[in-house]
Amino acid sequence: MPLTAIVLACVSLLTACHDGGKQGAAAAAHPTPARASASRTAPACAREPELGYSEYEWADSTGVFADDTPAFAALQSHFHQAYAQACDAGWLARAPLVDPASAHPGMLMLANAPDANIASIYLDTRADVPAAAHDTLLEYPFVDAGKHARVPGVDELREAIYCRSVGATEAEEESSGRCLPD
Repeated sequence: MPLTAIVLACVSLLTACHDGGKQGAAAAAHPTPARASASRTAPACAREPELGYSEYEWADSTGVFADDTPAFAALQSHFHQAYAQACDAGWLARAPLVDPASAHPGMLMLANAPDANIASIYLDTRADVPAAAHDTLLEYPFVDAGKHARVPGVDELREAIYCRSVGATEAEEESSGRCLPD
């Protein structure tokens, strides 16, 4: 038997063993592709919170940001994208975005802050709000002083999630003001 035939037979046997027991030329010609998910696991994240309106921090008498408006639909879409990106980055693996002590544990409540400079997420523990109503808030100038709807972009929401779940280092806070609302 020539040496090339022996080498080909050995390669065929090795390929068959590698491909889970398939044998023959077909297995050597079409090896089973490796699954990408077999070697990498997705980070575990809590279920994405629903968006709602804070009883104590929402003031929109105009209705320009009501839950049946294009502005609210855009917010939901942007938040969904930002949450998925934060989950993929592993930022939410340590703790859920919504504080477990929140009055509405599965919800992130919108807080309109017309003068806010960034989107921010925090547990509202103010003394003038009953403890039973302490919610995790997403604060943003959703309705500005001119009564216009403003929708935070995916990047702004992702940054708010980062600041809530990971936080900026002291050096980042000092050099760029990252995660420091006015």
